[in-house]
Amino acid sequence: MLMKIGETIDQIEPEPSMKNKSAFLVTGGAGYIGTAMVKMLSRSGETVVSMYRHRLPEPCDKVFPVCSDLTCEELLAAPLRGVGTVIHLAWDKNFIGLDPNIEPNPKDKKNWTKNIRILQNLISAMEKAKTERIIFVSAYGVGRTVSDPFLIEKYIGEYVVLNSKIPEKLILRPSILYGGGGNRDRFLQVIRRLMRFPGFYPVPKCRHKIHPIFVDDFAKLCGKLAGSKLDEPVKVYDLIGEEGLKIEEIFKQVSEKYGKNTKIPLGSMIGSSLLPLFEKDLKNDKVEIKLRHLLALGIKNPLLQQRAESHNLLGKQILFQEGLNRSFNETTVQ
Repeated sequence: MLMKIGETIDQIEPEPSMKNKSAFLVTGGAGYIGTAMVKMLSRSGETVVSMYRHRLPEPCDKVFPVCSDLTCEELLAAPLRGVGTVIHLAWDKNFIGLDPNIEPNPKDKKNWTKNIRILQNLISAMEKAKTERIIFVSAYGVGRTVSDPFLIEKYIGEYVVLNSKIPEKLILRPSILYGGGGNRDRFLQVIRRLMRFPGFYPVPKCRHKIHPIFVDDFAKLCGKLAGSKLDEPVKVYDLIGEEGLKIEEIFKQVSEKYGKNTKIPLGSMIGSSLLPLFEKDLKNDKVEIKLRHLLALGIKNPLLQQRAESHNLLGKQILFQEGLNRSFNETTVQ
């Protein structure tokens, strides 16, 4: 089901019988999406178990941080007590994929990556604890025929979730998430890195429009879905932002906001040919994610993209320019 995220949020109503019925567990609660998710659930008055591994989550009301190892199923029993819904966000090497040679065969357990084994551990623990619902955050553009390792991993993850014994399963496939300030916003961070040299910056060739989603909008959606009544035991949503932008327009807006529009864009074939040079890591720079990893979310699925552009759905959400303003202000304050 393809929906623009604004309409999705507006149409969902929480189920009274599920409101405050049990706690939420968020894996990756200290990560980029997890931080926004935990804050939103806390503001809604929910009890949240925020699971983390390395970075301690930000303190919030009614949020209980738990340091746990997802690779050990036995350690998940205690955090799942009293939990009705798990929102699974933890994913190692996001957007890159752990194995570039992974085959899209979900039945071949011998070749499962670390991320898939962790997901299976979580599902097994949830089945034993009789947890009611899982929300698995996948990615826009997943499928058996894709070549991107990250999307293949998410596709296998969907298979594992759908074949579990958890009573209610929601799979969300968001397009590129952005915003929120700080350095954990990989999309804006990668674009700004391409603008680090004086004078000009490369703009890759991309014939499809991109529908970015502000991270707070996505967190709000997850919160509503977590407490809503499902008319079916399984729901899968392809989620896109309301605003479709060409890559040139996105770069221009970022340049105007962060670089004061003082640099010249080099587009088309020139920009694409220069992109690898500009993305080459600086000395002692450990950033591994490239723009191509992020652009794989959606642009490799032309059918969905065409449906997105022709579908007239209503709903208010944070548009890209407003999201840039918020992110810029938060980054400046920090």
